[in-house]
Amino acid sequence: MPIHPGFFRSRLAPRALVLLCLLGCAADDVAAPKPTPDAFDLYWSLTLDHHAILLSTVAPHDTVRLTATPRDANGASLTDAPAITFRSTDPERLQVDAEGLVRALETGIGPGIIASLSVDGVTHTDTAFIRVTGDSAPPVLDTFSIHPGPADSTIWHANALSSSDFFGPKRIAVTARDTNGVDIPNIAVAFRSADTTIATIDQSGYLRGVRPGTVAIMASTSVFGVSMADTVVYTITNPTAQIVHIDRASPATSGQGAASPPFAPSEVTIAAGGRVLWLNSTGRDVDVVFDDPAHVTEDSTMCFCGSGSIEAFGDTTGVGFDGLRSRRFRVAGTYHYHSTITGATGTVTVAPPPPR
Repeated sequence: MPIHPGFFRSRLAPRALVLLCLLGCAADDVAAPKPTPDAFDLYWSLTLDHHAILLSTVAPHDTVRLTATPRDANGASLTDAPAITFRSTDPERLQVDAEGLVRALETGIGPGIIASLSVDGVTHTDTAFIRVTGDSAPPVLDTFSIHPGPADSTIWHANALSSSDFFGPKRIAVTARDTNGVDIPNIAVAFRSADTTIATIDQSGYLRGVRPGTVAIMASTSVFGVSMADTVVYTITNPTAQIVHIDRASPATSGQGAASPPFAPSEVTIAAGGRVLWLNSTGRDVDVVFDDPAHVTEDSTMCFCGSGSIEAFGDTTGVGFDGLRSRRFRVAGTYHYHSTITGATGTVTVAPPPPR
């Protein structure tokens, strides 16, 4: 039976209208502008323009004005900020008004100014640390540097992984001189690491590596009204020294007596040219036998005790060095070793130096 042409118009037209409406509505939804979020929904931090300041109790060097800036997660400043509050940690020695004007009243080290801003229950603070002298004719800061050399902006610091490093963290040297080239002592310096997952630095200037990598270390100061900053890029490498302990083991849970003392840690990583020290406090002899001792050399700094595998050596009780042996590893690679006496095993991984 032939289909009347009006069938399509009568049956499909409403559906087409509904479909067009849906498509139109969807298009309107996609094209509709989204509301702009309140700027302070992005409030991430509050930063002061100065963090370490040297003042005098003698005018005009007894004041400094602090500016606090709210920022988003990318570090961009946020405008139209609510009122920021300033507070002195020692009002008898250091005053600050509502506008951030700081005035030194007494000499001393340690008082600071805390800036604070709260938005919708979110509070961020930042602190400026201040030293105060009684100098009536203070020097004028002319140069400020944390560089160890005038032309070296990349410092290779193999001992920065201090969590496992025998020699500890590195302290950053600061040079501050006046217009006559004379050192200015006891200035206040603020340090900051650009990536604390690679290295941290405290306010005494001690650099501590966390993992190998490259990181910028920044330092800033304000000395009697003159502000300066400097940046050094450090390459944090693997440590140049590691200690392996051979301790008395706790009794085995099986009740069969003391378990064999392990090498702890059993796996260490050092930079090429570094050394490993084995400390034996087990109360009995232990040896260290390398699968391939060809590149295991004598450590003339810590121990004149030969190269290659280590013969059985005894306990140390804090007197003398009978329980200490050391070896140096100048060639990158993996060195497996074991003790023929205790059966314990260990590995030394020597990492090649990073490209310069």
